Amino acid sequence: SVLSITSTSETTAFVTGLHWDLGGTHALDFSLDQSRTRFVGSAFASDALTMYGALSGSPGRWSYRLGASVLASGGNSQFKQDNATFDASLAYRLDPRQRLRLALQTGRTQGYLPQDDAFFTLSHDYQIYKNVALVTSYRWRNVRNLDPLVTSGAYRSSGFDLELAFNFR
Repeated sequence: SVLSITSTSETTAFVTGLHWDLGGTHALDFSLDQSRTRFVGSAFASDALTMYGALSGSPGRWSYRLGASVLASGGNSQFKQDNATFDASLAYRLDPRQRLRLALQTGRTQGYLPQDDAFFTLSHDYQIYKNVALVTSYRWRNVRNLDPLVTSGAYRSSGFDLELAFNFR
């Protein structure tokens, strides 16, 4: 539990997590974060509860990850948001220097600025030298507003990307 006091707010937070090795190359991760913020001299308050879970593994040349997260906010602020997001990825190592990846993510936000969000990417990584890779990918994203009073912010995008990636592990 953490207590933080600044000149205008007081925040109390609780954070916990679990990593469970399921054997082989498979693992389960879970985290739970809770915070409560009170604003000095104001009636406004903000509460947030975040839960996250993921199952991952890398059997042989394959690797996968399935995850979900939930944000539930409370308090009396007009900016409260609740969100649920699901994601999945699958990768296949072609050889020691090349990998193909597929990733999907979808989510819904409710409350302040509600929206649906969907994301898809297909990519190829080529290791040029040690931790430097050339990544080519196709990405698609669709953001749709759920508030009939808001007409901006929704969009669709897709495109081909070429990146030089540096991995500092």
